[in-house]
Amino acid sequence: TTLLGIPAGELETFLLWHLLVGFESVLLYFDCAADCVEEQETIAVAQQPKWGSRVIVTFSDETLREQQRRVNGRWRTLQTFLDQVPARQELNVESALQLA
Repeated sequence: TTLLGIPAGELETFLLWHLLVGFESVLLYFDCAADCVEEQETIAVAQQPKWGSRVIVTFSDETLREQQRRVNGRWRTLQTFLDQVPARQELNVESALQLA
């Protein structure tokens, strides 16, 4: 899921529920860089050791965009719309599908 501005407690509830009902893993795409100050509490929840390898955290940064440029078939169409959340969400879904 692509997220930004989610309270830390809500993310913890979201993760607990999905993992308890049987999701093998949850892929989180933070719609900001790893150092975005306003998301630090939520990022800390996502990176808690208790999740082990079941919660995969990715940040919207140049590393992700480069990976998407190289392997994502939708990049060419969506690259000019990266300022819009739906375009970034679609690219993130494509990246998640490649990991699945």
